Amino acid sequence: MLTFVLPDERHRQNVLAFCAEFEETGGTCIGYGGWQDYDRWLHGMRNRHTGHNLPEGSIREDFYLCYEGDALIGVFSLKFELTPFLLNYGGHIGYAVRPSQQRRGLATEILKEGVALARSSGFKRRLLVCDDDNLASEKVILKNGGQIVDAILRVNGSQTGIGNVEAEGVHNKWYDLSGRRLHAAPAHGVYIQNNRKVVK
Repeated sequence: MLTFVLPDERHRQNVLAFCAEFEETGGTCIGYGGWQDYDRWLHGMRNRHTGHNLPEGSIREDFYLCYEGDALIGVFSLKFELTPFLLNYGGHIGYAVRPSQQRRGLATEILKEGVALARSSGFKRRLLVCDDDNLASEKVILKNGGQIVDAILRVNGSQTGIGNVEAEGVHNKWYDLSGRRLHAAPAHGVYIQNNRKVVK
């Protein structure tokens, strides 16, 4: 079982090593910004938790360190409201697993325990967002009972919404660019199959 804790001074070395590992592997992580100055980073995380003294556009958020025993293996974020940006790019929930701990099923476990935490905080519904090419995150979300309810296409930097795309574990669902369900894949053109854009 994992333990979720809010960061404090005792976690300094663990957080610095965790973030450095992401940097060394060329990755990024939620909550990663400004980690090199731990005191400032921690102050920002405490402000997010209380909802006070937040920069413009920021919202109240609980950012948890996820421990397996004494090892910091991941992070989990729960945001208490949605901005227009978070509706498309972040959602209520974010999570990440330390690069050296990936492919062990820990993302599924973090999200499972995080969803229970969100439920106990009063969330009836939670929005999670992942890029359409992030198959690992999509699988984690679906394993935890998530449903695909919307797909956003970005064409030449512009955004086109496709609503009511629902996946119930059944694959081979096709939609036109207006979001209408198709009975089969078109012979040619642009369409959505299993939440991915296809061009024939």
